[in-house]
Amino acid sequence: MRKKTVLIVVLGILVLVTALYVSRESRVIGEITGAEWNILTIEETEYRQINGLDFTIADKGKYLGKAKYNESAVRLYSVKGDTEDKYIYAFWDCEGFFYVLNE
Repeated sequence: MRKKTVLIVVLGILVLVTALYVSRESRVIGEITGAEWNILTIEETEYRQINGLDFTIADKGKYLGKAKYNESAVRLYSVKGDTEDKYIYAFWDCEGFFYVLNE
């Protein structure tokens, strides 16, 4: 009886962890448009791609969700040290780029 209870608890935990992972990974919060992936739109907020910042991949912060570009999905992260939430780091395949809030 004890082995059966442990097995049920372990299976329940695995199902819960899997469900949390799938919901996190399937969350699409934005869309990327433009020929060069220039514009990122999250809800009503628009960001534009920018180069030449002092940020690097080491400044990648908390995972925010994904943005769709046609059939591709780009992972979006906050940027460490950005207290105003002006910047977003986007990671696709093995390439990363930054977006800045379009003011």
